[in-house]
Amino acid sequence: MCNFAQKIVDVKIKKTGEIFETYKKDKSFRDGIYTKFYIYPKWKKKEITGYYSENKKDSIWSYFDWQGNLYKKGRYENGLKNGLWTFHTFNEKHPSSKGIYFNDLKTGIWEYFNENGVLIHKFNHSDNQLLYYTEKQDCFEEQANDLIELTDFKGLVLGGEKSFHSYIGREFRYPKDAQWNGVSGRVFVNFFVDENFKKSDYSITNNPGYGIGKEAKRLIEEGPVFIPPKKDGSYSKVKLSIPINFTLN
Repeated sequence: MCNFAQKIVDVKIKKTGEIFETYKKDKSFRDGIYTKFYIYPKWKKKEITGYYSENKKDSIWSYFDWQGNLYKKGRYENGLKNGLWTFHTFNEKHPSSKGIYFNDLKTGIWEYFNENGVLIHKFNHSDNQLLYYTEKQDCFEEQANDLIELTDFKGLVLGGEKSFHSYIGREFRYPKDAQWNGVSGRVFVNFFVDENFKKSDYSITNNPGYGIGKEAKRLIEEGPVFIPPKKDGSYSKVKLSIPINFTLN
């Protein structure tokens, strides 16, 4: 950490919309308060706020959409997600999911909510077990646990499909090469989900290049857990194909 004899300066990078503190001549080294703005419209709205300690993310970080709504917030330690994180893929009023990260991995029991703020899934990320599930994804009050009665179900994405589509819309980053070349379109991310809910064997259909296929894969790879169909009490490996639209405004 810096001491009082070291001069703290603010660094502003117009190209990326970043403002941060440092005490070194190397202006890529971050130590202190960090803010990233949406470049359009002209740095008026914050995209990210946080703090760096010796060039590693630390303390509480908050992420906002371009309308200024908080959509995720949580703690970093030593550059890794550690502690409570809350996600708001629908709106600021209700969390869409919340739980604990340990060294950048979800751990323990996480809760997933619909757009009405009602619990629809509960999942233990430490031992990979679905603990609570309701078929009534759009409910206005908490329902009975359908896992008690069901031995079979068709599979699901944790948090529900509405939350998943909202996640795609909030998290995707349009590749610069695709923007510069006016490339848009619809790609399909194909992959397998096995009995342990692990994703593998990715392929991209209708990939126009320019980084679009790579970004589509990242969204699925880093996104919510997919749970495959369950038959006679056992999960079975399944192949999925998820469409993702890339459209220039």
